[in-house]
Amino acid sequence: MKRFLVLLLVLAAALGVMIAPVSAAPIADLNALATYFPADVPFFISLRTDDGYIESLDALVQKISSAIPDAPVSETLQEQLDKGVKELIGSGDFQSEVRSWLGDVASFSVLSLDEMATANGDSSVQPPILFAISIKDSAAAVDFFTTGFENTNNEFTTSTEGDYTVITQTSARDRAVIAVGSDVLFLGRSLADLPINGQSESLAASASFNDTLGLLPEPDYNITGYLNLGDFLQAMMAAQSENMEAPEMAMMESLAPLFTDFPAQAFGLTVLDGRSLTIDFASPFGALLERYAEFGLPTALNSPIDPAFAARIPAGVPLLIHSTDLGLTLSNSIQSFRMQAEMMSSSMTTGGMSSEELEQGLAQVGFVVRGLTGLDLETELLPALQGDYALYLGLNAALANATSPAQVMRQLPVEFGLVTEISDPAIGTTIITNVRETARSAGGETLTTSNETIAGANVLVLTVQDRNTPFPIEIVIGSNNEVFFIGTRAAAEVSLGASGGLPTDPSYVEAGNYLLSTPNVVFYLASAGLQPLSDIIPMLGGSAGDARSFNALFEILSTASISSTFDDQVQRGRAVWTLPE
Repeated sequence: MKRFLVLLLVLAAALGVMIAPVSAAPIADLNALATYFPADVPFFISLRTDDGYIESLDALVQKISSAIPDAPVSETLQEQLDKGVKELIGSGDFQSEVRSWLGDVASFSVLSLDEMATANGDSSVQPPILFAISIKDSAAAVDFFTTGFENTNNEFTTSTEGDYTVITQTSARDRAVIAVGSDVLFLGRSLADLPINGQSESLAASASFNDTLGLLPEPDYNITGYLNLGDFLQAMMAAQSENMEAPEMAMMESLAPLFTDFPAQAFGLTVLDGRSLTIDFASPFGALLERYAEFGLPTALNSPIDPAFAARIPAGVPLLIHSTDLGLTLSNSIQSFRMQAEMMSSSMTTGGMSSEELEQGLAQVGFVVRGLTGLDLETELLPALQGDYALYLGLNAALANATSPAQVMRQLPVEFGLVTEISDPAIGTTIITNVRETARSAGGETLTTSNETIAGANVLVLTVQDRNTPFPIEIVIGSNNEVFFIGTRAAAEVSLGASGGLPTDPSYVEAGNYLLSTPNVVFYLASAGLQPLSDIIPMLGGSAGDARSFNALFEILSTASISSTFDDQVQRGRAVWTLPE
């Protein structure tokens, strides 16, 4: 019985993700059942269960399955639900036997993770759970479950507890208890877990719950979730440290302050404009950044990206990372590695890198960087990499017209570039000068250098070619008063010239409609820029099936993006998958 309910809720969750935006619910309405849950639950999920979901999701599933060769979908969701209902109660279908009493929302929570925190991998430990489902007809709901128990030969008892009819499964080892009220149904492992007497301190009255959900960027969602795992993480760490040696225990105890102020988190799922599947995330920093600083972790945050910088990224690029402060990001990473290595060294744990080993590795990297650029990595190069940067990859435009393997292998098949703003133009000039001298002294016959002008900037062109390469490989290194660039020639023309670029690309414009406002990082994928691969795969030995599988991507993906923001002491993130029109 519980398996069927879980299946029902999982399917409803999927329906909630995919349904059209007109069906999305205001956050308060979606979480109306939070009044039945205790305020200190570690996580809480709500989803929609109202009419119209199955038909809409079936249409989407059929669209996706028809695009994917040999997709393992033989029945519609409606057919599968109908079959499940018939197997459970012996007759009828989902519409007549479930929809008649099922309400508009459902919620679920594990009431406590204390047992799990101290279980040490014991799979027999099961935490208390609570499902709450809004209903429209209590008599029909009671009849459905009792008929299901009878038809599946499960022993059960019924009783009245206050305003609820309680159905208790008695024959199964993993028992279910169901309490059916006038407009809500509860399901748990024991009667004590069901809020038939209400909650003295409910989640609905929790400031943390309401404030955190209120940070989500959209007003309406099909699914929302709330996580408050600080206590669980502290308990889990304390339980694990009991079985550790003194040095390891000391290291775990030193981490405990990080979880004392671990912030609550919220997520929401919806569909924007009917075809953009969207997952949002939000969390307040609270005092966490202060704990990070006390612990020696970096707390400096990247600034928002400048949308105008997209003009330095070629139109048609299918893969992109656009963010800011590359030097700060790398410096923060180095600082984090040093902190982790110091912890490993002080706790005398094995298997990790010690502080001495890390510093030796960093010294070697710094030696190589100075040899190539003439700059110290941490004091000169990284501090200069301020402002926006982009790392992108695309296909060579010539591939669109290739009709044979020879034409494919006539040139480097990809275009790529790394372009970053720099605080001092002299840094770029220094790098180019030193790379030129290094290449001339070490290149030999396979590596040649030349000085050119691209988009008004003086650039160094490194050309690699020997008898084993079917085409020359050119790498352009250049800079002007605003940016430093390394990549291919075609990419350099756009990145150094800021001539049009992605703002003129319809795919990027589409994806841009769903980015969070003032993001500090953007990951972007567009299927249009990958379409030549569907013709190239067979040319390079791939089968027709391989090409069909790749073509399926274009049937279910137009663009995808991930964006995040850090503002007003709040972190937000968004992932979007936009279907073709």
